[in-house]
Amino acid sequence: MNKHVFPLRKFETAQILPIVAIGMVAIIGLAAILLDGGVLMANRRAAQAAADAGALAGARLICQEASAATIEAEALHYAVDLNKADPSTTASYDSSTGLVTVVAKIEQTSWFARIFGEDTLSAAASASAGCFYPSIANRVLPLAFYYESPPIEADVADCN
Repeated sequence: MNKHVFPLRKFETAQILPIVAIGMVAIIGLAAILLDGGVLMANRRAAQAAADAGALAGARLICQEASAATIEAEALHYAVDLNKADPSTTASYDSSTGLVTVVAKIEQTSWFARIFGEDTLSAAASASAGCFYPSIANRVLPLAFYYESPPIEADVADCN
């Protein structure tokens, strides 16, 4: 063995350390996306449920010809108090269109995204509803609830 050969083994030590460091940063980044992204999507669904509930509660009062303040208060009650939306949630009633609109917001502190400077995760959703007869409504009617209207005179033979 020649003693003058350049020994390469001393340059091969600790080569795995940079690979592990880069891998750990990637794993923490993926954990932030998975965990905080999942929480954000769950908050978005909860905000949509709160907005839908508030809008439908307001529409129920529109059918009963309640005042605008009562309609908005009931919509906020259903969205904020019963469905846990943030107090910054808004409800508005437009008498010209006959629609109550609720914009629900949900905020939660982040877990891993704080590493990247995001302290809170915010989700928002909106919903509008009104009280219309199905034959005159010009919007999609995904959900209906009972509304007492004048009886329609129909013959039993027509139902067959």
